[in-house]
Amino acid sequence: MYATAWFCDGEAPSQAPPIPVPRVVERGADDTAAWLVTEAVPGVAAAEEWPEHQRFAVVEAMAELARALHELPVEDCPFDRRLDAAVAEARRNVAEGLWTSTTCSRDLGVDVGAAGP
Repeated sequence: MYATAWFCDGEAPSQAPPIPVPRVVERGADDTAAWLVTEAVPGVAAAEEWPEHQRFAVVEAMAELARALHELPVEDCPFDRRLDAAVAEARRNVAEGLWTSTTCSRDLGVDVGAAGP
C-alpha cells in the first residue's frame, strides 16, 4: 500500500510516491471529527534503543521518510492539523466537556494538577 492508497480502495495509483503504509481498516468522519484506523505494522519502533552499529542507518531511513512525506501534496489530505485548526478543536472539546482533568489524566496519563494554574 502507498500513502495515497486510501483514496483508491487500496490500489496504489501510478503517480503515488513509493511510501509504504499500513492497510487502512476503517476511516470516517462526522460533524466534529475525522478518523483513520490502520493495521499495526511489523518491525521495531524507531524510538527503541538501537545497537550502535545500526543507529546511523536508522537515522538516515527516518530522514528519508520525512523527506518523502514532506514531498506529498497536502491538498488531498483529509485531515487539517494546522495549529489554528487544532486549537479550535481543542477549545470545542473542552467546551463540550470532552476534555476534562479526568479524561486528560485517564486517556493521556497527564497529571493536570502538576501542570500548574
